[in-house]
Amino acid sequence: MAEKVNQKQVVPRVLIVRPAWLEMALEILRATTK
Repeated sequence: MAEKVNQKQVVPRVLIVRPAWLEMALEILRATTK
């Protein structure tokens, strides 16, 4: 059970880390479009 909780905590971390650069790219694109 502890392993399952660990996996669930690791998944959201990757999801938060991945969109980090995506959000920055979107902000740069928005600034460039404006």
